Amino acid sequence: MNQFATPKPVVQTGHGKLDSIQALRAVAAFAVVVHHVGLTLDSYYSASLSSTLALLAGLGAAGVDLFFVISGYIIFRSTSKLESGFSSARNFLRKRVLRIYPAYWIWTSVLLLMWLGGLALKSHQYSLSVIAGSYLLIPVTRADGSLHPVLDQGWTLSFEMYFYLVFSSIILLGWLKKGLAWIALPFLLIACAGLLPAIPSGIRSVVSSPLVAEFLLGVCIGWALSKHQPASQSLRPIRWALMAIGAGLFAFAFLRGEVEGTGIDRLVIYGFPSAVLVTLALLAPSAPLLRRASWLGDASYSIYLTHGFFTLALGTLLKGGLSLGGAPAGLVLTVASVAILLISSTAYWLVEKPVARLLTGSGKSGNPVAASTLT
Repeated sequence: MNQFATPKPVVQTGHGKLDSIQALRAVAAFAVVVHHVGLTLDSYYSASLSSTLALLAGLGAAGVDLFFVISGYIIFRSTSKLESGFSSARNFLRKRVLRIYPAYWIWTSVLLLMWLGGLALKSHQYSLSVIAGSYLLIPVTRADGSLHPVLDQGWTLSFEMYFYLVFSSIILLGWLKKGLAWIALPFLLIACAGLLPAIPSGIRSVVSSPLVAEFLLGVCIGWALSKHQPASQSLRPIRWALMAIGAGLFAFAFLRGEVEGTGIDRLVIYGFPSAVLVTLALLAPSAPLLRRASWLGDASYSIYLTHGFFTLALGTLLKGGLSLGGAPAGLVLTVASVAILLISSTAYWLVEKPVARLLTGSGKSGNPVAASTLT
């Protein structure tokens, strides 16, 4: 029988995980790794990347935007059948807090100890307010004007915690079942309030950022697929249309080069293509290869948190005179990115999963950027 005759829009494993989303989480994590390895080579390696590889490495920054869209989809899907009220809102927020903070606190502490010992970030200065804000995922302005926390990747987790806080309020108020407008409304109201002069710039940088719309794009995808599943006979033309649109958007993003900052241009150039990619993945037929890649999806949060330690080590070695035999920059980018991906993924089994087992007693852990368990 032709596998396209009766395709399934959403493919699940026996553990309730979406194979396609797991694969996309792995892609997003790898994209971020490639991006940061590319930046390291650009700063410290003697050979230069070709213009094409430099553009591809720059495009890797879109992995963050892909995570945000996935997060919106997963959070809607995992909460759409929850009862309204305090108990559901509390349980939802508790699960998300336990998924974000423990591993993040551990690796933030490791980096802080390295800084205090003079092993890393020697040119940085951190006040107590910046350190406290880093642990709480509340953006605080640093001496250099940056709003990033000590563990740099934590800036995206500030967005995630904001998403979860607002969504818990939506569950509490019973707005989740009223439709998309009621889900978007609190985000819009808070975004407008965030523009008031009295609001600290760190808070404004999150609540009034266009990147919040990427999370809402994921919510829209979840809502649309739950309410209007396309008929099986119409899936093939939909897929072709999405592939054409996605290819065009990603080609534009590739040619445009890396987008700096978190403005509306990033939403357009990275966010919309990510939304198309998520939709296409969810409408794709099942593939055994996706199940084989699910372990990288499980490990994507740990990869995201820890890969910076290894790119930091790579930069230190290159700055210290490591020549790598004059290997082409493209080869170094490929080998280093894959190696860092695999090495940092071990943090999932060595740290994240044992800590999750200790805190929840279930042995299950999930990715706060895109929770893998939909319960």
